[in-house]
Amino acid sequence: MDCGEKNWANDPLEEREPVGFKIVLYEKDDVVAVNLLSTGEWEKTSLAAIQYALARVGPGAIFLDIGANQGWYALHAAAQGAQVYAFEPMAENLALLRSSLCINQHLAPRVTVVPAALGTAKQDDCVLFSSDTNQGDGIMNCSPEFQVPEGYVSRQEGLQVLQLDSLMRDVDDIGVIKMDIEGHEIFAVEGGNYTFFQRKVPYILMDSASSAADIFMPFDK
Repeated sequence: MDCGEKNWANDPLEEREPVGFKIVLYEKDDVVAVNLLSTGEWEKTSLAAIQYALARVGPGAIFLDIGANQGWYALHAAAQGAQVYAFEPMAENLALLRSSLCINQHLAPRVTVVPAALGTAKQDDCVLFSSDTNQGDGIMNCSPEFQVPEGYVSRQEGLQVLQLDSLMRDVDDIGVIKMDIEGHEIFAVEGGNYTFFQRKVPYILMDSASSAADIFMPFDK
Protein backbone atom coordinates (compact mmCIF):
# COMPACT_ATOMS: atom_id res chain seq x y z
CA MET A 1 0.00 0.00 0.00
CA ASP A 2 1.31 3.42 -0.98
CA CYS A 3 1.45 5.52 2.19
CA GLY A 4 3.35 8.50 0.86
CA GLU A 5 2.56 12.06 1.89
CA LYS A 6 -1.18 12.78 1.73
CA ASN A 7 -3.23 15.96 1.71
CA TRP A 8 -6.64 15.44 3.32
CA ALA A 9 -9.66 17.69 2.89
CA ASN A 10 -10.13 17.74 6.66
CA ASP A 11 -8.25 16.59 9.73
CA PRO A 12 -8.83 12.87 10.33
CA LEU A 13 -11.56 12.25 12.86
CA GLU A 14 -10.17 10.43 15.87
CA GLU A 15 -12.26 7.58 17.25
CA ARG A 16 -10.94 6.63 20.69
CA GLU A 17 -13.04 3.56 21.53
CA PRO A 18 -12.64 0.64 21.79
CA VAL A 19 -8.92 0.68 20.90
CA GLY A 20 -8.45 3.92 19.03
CA PHE A 21 -8.03 4.89 15.40
CA LYS A 22 -8.36 7.81 13.02
CA ILE A 23 -10.59 7.79 9.96
CA VAL A 24 -10.32 9.89 6.80
CA LEU A 25 -13.69 11.08 5.46
CA TYR A 26 -15.33 13.17 2.79
CA GLU A 27 -15.46 16.82 3.79
CA LYS A 28 -19.10 17.31 2.74
CA ASP A 29 -21.96 15.95 0.61
CA ASP A 30 -21.89 12.52 2.22
CA VAL A 31 -24.30 11.26 4.88
CA VAL A 32 -21.83 8.98 6.67
CA ALA A 33 -19.10 11.61 6.81
CA VAL A 34 -21.41 14.45 7.87
CA ASN A 35 -22.78 12.38 10.76
CA LEU A 36 -19.34 11.27 11.91
CA LEU A 37 -17.90 14.77 11.68
CA SER A 38 -20.82 16.30 13.58
CA THR A 39 -21.58 13.61 16.18
CA GLY A 40 -18.71 11.12 16.09
CA GLU A 41 -21.24 8.33 15.57
CA TRP A 42 -22.75 6.30 12.73
CA GLU A 43 -25.33 3.52 13.02
CA LYS A 44 -24.65 2.76 16.68
CA THR A 45 -27.01 -0.23 16.79
CA SER A 46 -25.46 -1.90 13.75
CA LEU A 47 -21.96 -1.28 15.06
CA ALA A 48 -22.88 -2.75 18.44
CA ALA A 49 -24.32 -5.84 16.73
CA ILE A 50 -21.14 -6.38 14.74
CA GLN A 51 -18.94 -5.90 17.81
CA TYR A 52 -21.09 -8.38 19.74
CA ALA A 53 -20.88 -10.95 16.93
CA LEU A 54 -17.10 -10.58 16.65
CA ALA A 55 -16.74 -10.98 20.41
CA ARG A 56 -18.81 -14.16 20.33
CA VAL A 57 -16.71 -15.64 17.52
CA GLY A 58 -13.54 -14.81 19.40
CA PRO A 59 -10.05 -13.40 18.82
CA GLY A 60 -8.90 -13.24 15.22
CA ALA A 61 -12.42 -13.63 13.82
CA ILE A 62 -12.64 -13.25 10.05
CA PHE A 63 -14.98 -10.39 9.13
CA LEU A 64 -16.25 -9.72 5.61
CA ASP A 65 -17.30 -6.09 5.17
CA ILE A 66 -19.23 -6.16 1.89
CA GLY A 67 -19.81 -2.55 0.94
CA ALA A 68 -17.11 -1.08 3.17
CA ASN A 69 -17.72 2.53 2.11
CA GLN A 70 -15.18 4.72 3.95
CA GLY A 71 -14.24 1.95 6.37
CA TRP A 72 -16.13 2.70 9.57
CA TYR A 73 -17.02 -0.93 10.29
CA ALA A 74 -13.79 -2.34 8.86
CA LEU A 75 -11.65 -0.14 11.09
CA HIS A 76 -13.74 -0.92 14.18
CA ALA A 77 -13.51 -4.65 13.47
CA ALA A 78 -9.75 -4.46 12.97
CA ALA A 79 -9.42 -2.47 16.19
CA GLN A 80 -11.30 -5.29 17.92
CA GLY A 81 -8.73 -7.78 16.64
CA ALA A 82 -10.60 -9.22 13.65
CA GLN A 83 -9.05 -10.11 10.31
CA VAL A 84 -11.01 -7.99 7.84
CA TYR A 85 -11.76 -8.34 4.14
CA ALA A 86 -13.16 -4.98 3.01
CA PHE A 87 -15.02 -5.14 -0.31
CA GLU A 88 -15.50 -1.72 -1.91
CA PRO A 89 -15.70 -0.83 -5.62
CA MET A 90 -15.87 2.98 -5.54
CA ALA A 91 -12.49 4.60 -6.21
CA GLU A 92 -13.15 7.61 -3.96
CA ASN A 93 -14.19 5.43 -1.03
CA LEU A 94 -11.17 3.19 -1.58
CA ALA A 95 -8.84 6.19 -1.47
CA LEU A 96 -10.31 7.27 1.88
CA LEU A 97 -10.14 3.76 3.34
CA ARG A 98 -6.55 3.27 2.23
CA SER A 99 -5.59 6.66 3.65
CA SER A 100 -7.11 5.64 6.97
CA LEU A 101 -5.07 2.44 6.93
CA CYS A 102 -1.94 4.45 6.20
CA ILE A 103 -2.42 6.56 9.33
CA ASN A 104 -3.41 3.53 11.42
CA GLN A 105 -0.39 1.33 10.84
CA HIS A 106 -1.33 -0.87 13.80
CA LEU A 107 -4.54 -1.86 11.99
CA ALA A 108 -3.31 -2.08 8.39
CA PRO A 109 -2.00 -5.70 8.62
CA ARG A 110 -5.47 -6.85 9.69
CA VAL A 111 -7.34 -5.35 6.73
CA THR A 112 -7.32 -6.77 3.20
CA VAL A 113 -8.90 -4.31 0.78
CA VAL A 114 -10.72 -5.91 -2.17
CA PRO A 115 -11.34 -3.20 -4.81
CA ALA A 116 -14.32 -4.80 -6.51
CA ALA A 117 -18.08 -5.16 -6.42
CA LEU A 118 -19.70 -8.56 -5.87
CA GLY A 119 -22.18 -10.16 -8.25
CA THR A 120 -23.36 -13.33 -9.93
CA ALA A 121 -20.46 -13.57 -12.36
CA LYS A 122 -17.23 -11.83 -13.29
CA GLN A 123 -17.78 -8.78 -15.51
CA ASP A 124 -16.34 -5.34 -16.10
CA ASP A 125 -19.06 -3.30 -17.80
CA CYS A 126 -21.13 -1.97 -14.89
CA VAL A 127 -21.71 1.64 -13.87
CA LEU A 128 -21.40 3.01 -10.34
CA PHE A 129 -23.35 6.15 -9.52
CA SER A 130 -24.47 8.09 -6.46
CA SER A 131 -26.48 11.11 -5.40
CA ASP A 132 -24.76 14.47 -5.62
CA THR A 133 -25.73 14.98 -1.95
CA ASN A 134 -24.49 11.56 -0.75
CA GLN A 135 -21.46 10.88 -2.87
CA GLY A 136 -20.02 7.83 -1.09
CA ASP A 137 -23.26 5.85 -1.27
CA GLY A 138 -22.55 4.03 -4.53
CA ILE A 139 -25.26 2.22 -6.49
CA MET A 140 -24.37 -0.26 -9.22
CA ASN A 141 -26.21 -0.96 -12.46
CA CYS A 142 -25.07 -3.45 -15.10
CA SER A 143 -27.75 -2.92 -17.74
CA PRO A 144 -26.33 -1.78 -21.11
CA GLU A 145 -29.33 0.55 -21.54
CA PHE A 146 -28.91 2.22 -18.15
CA GLN A 147 -28.80 6.01 -17.90
CA VAL A 148 -27.89 7.81 -14.70
CA PRO A 149 -31.06 9.45 -13.30
CA GLU A 150 -31.41 13.15 -12.61
CA GLY A 151 -29.85 14.20 -9.32
CA TYR A 152 -27.25 11.44 -9.50
CA VAL A 153 -23.68 11.44 -10.77
CA SER A 154 -21.77 8.70 -12.58
CA ARG A 155 -18.78 7.91 -10.37
CA GLN A 156 -17.23 5.02 -12.28
CA GLU A 157 -17.65 3.09 -15.51
CA GLY A 158 -16.19 -0.28 -16.46
CA LEU A 159 -16.63 -1.37 -12.86
CA GLN A 160 -15.07 -4.70 -11.91
CA VAL A 161 -17.52 -7.27 -10.55
CA LEU A 162 -16.33 -10.57 -9.03
CA GLN A 163 -17.87 -13.61 -7.36
CA LEU A 164 -17.56 -13.90 -3.59
CA ASP A 165 -17.05 -17.67 -3.78
CA SER A 166 -14.04 -17.24 -6.07
CA LEU A 167 -12.47 -14.65 -3.80
CA MET A 168 -13.05 -16.57 -0.56
CA ARG A 169 -12.15 -20.04 -1.84
CA ASP A 170 -9.00 -20.26 0.31
CA VAL A 171 -10.31 -18.41 3.37
CA ASP A 172 -11.48 -20.67 6.19
CA ASP A 173 -13.75 -20.08 9.18
CA ILE A 174 -15.51 -16.85 8.24
CA GLY A 175 -17.04 -15.56 11.47
CA VAL A 176 -19.12 -12.51 10.56
CA ILE A 177 -20.44 -11.05 7.31
CA LYS A 178 -21.84 -7.52 7.07
CA MET A 179 -23.45 -6.61 3.75
CA ASP A 180 -24.78 -3.20 2.66
CA ILE A 181 -24.64 -2.79 -1.11
CA GLU A 182 -27.70 -0.74 -2.01
CA GLY A 183 -30.09 -3.30 -3.47
CA HIS A 184 -27.47 -5.53 -5.09
CA GLU A 185 -27.52 -8.06 -2.24
CA ILE A 186 -29.36 -10.80 -4.13
CA PHE A 187 -26.67 -10.81 -6.85
CA ALA A 188 -23.85 -10.98 -4.30
CA VAL A 189 -25.58 -13.92 -2.60
CA GLU A 190 -26.01 -15.74 -5.92
CA GLY A 191 -22.30 -15.34 -6.62
CA GLY A 192 -21.50 -16.36 -3.05
CA ASN A 193 -23.84 -19.33 -2.75
CA TYR A 194 -21.23 -21.64 -1.25
CA THR A 195 -19.96 -18.98 1.15
CA PHE A 196 -23.42 -18.15 2.48
CA PHE A 197 -24.99 -21.61 2.57
CA GLN A 198 -22.18 -24.16 2.99
CA ARG A 199 -19.60 -22.33 5.09
CA LYS A 200 -21.80 -22.17 8.22
CA VAL A 201 -21.05 -18.50 8.89
CA PRO A 202 -22.31 -17.83 12.45
CA TYR A 203 -23.37 -14.21 11.95
CA ILE A 204 -24.67 -12.42 8.85
CA LEU A 205 -25.81 -8.80 9.21
CA MET A 206 -27.44 -7.12 6.25
CA ASP A 207 -28.89 -3.66 5.53
CA SER A 208 -31.39 -4.01 2.70
CA ALA A 209 -34.82 -2.80 1.63
CA SER A 210 -35.65 -6.42 0.74
CA SER A 211 -36.36 -9.04 3.38
CA ALA A 212 -33.80 -11.70 4.20
CA ALA A 213 -36.22 -14.32 2.88
CA ASP A 214 -36.48 -12.57 -0.49
CA ILE A 215 -32.69 -12.47 -0.80
CA PHE A 216 -31.69 -15.88 0.52
CA MET A 217 -34.57 -18.29 -0.15
CA PRO A 218 -34.13 -18.50 -3.96
CA PHE A 219 -30.63 -19.95 -3.45
CA ASP A 220 -30.99 -22.01 -0.25
CA LYS A 221 -31.40 -25.42 -1.84
